[in-house]
Amino acid sequence: MITAKKDGESLTISEQTLRFVQESLKTSGHYRGDVDGQWSSSLSSSISKYQDEQNLPKTGLPDIDVVIRIKYVTQNKKWNKLYVRN
Repeated sequence: MITAKKDGESLTISEQTLRFVQESLKTSGHYRGDVDGQWSSSLSSSISKYQDEQNLPKTGLPDIDVVIRIKYVTQNKKWNKLYVRN
């Protein structure tokens, strides 16, 4: 488990979930760091930008709102690729 901290707030997240967040943000162009399951200030900045774009509360943390939104967007892209009609 990893503890993510920003501005006096913190949360605990699994390394696997943090990797998922990193990989998803990297794929979408929001994150340029390593996909290593580790917390960093650059990941926090990337999350803040993503939260702002998605109209989510801007915490800079990989909270449940971020994880659910990323999961939803990821699943919809896969679904759309499978079921797009020409």
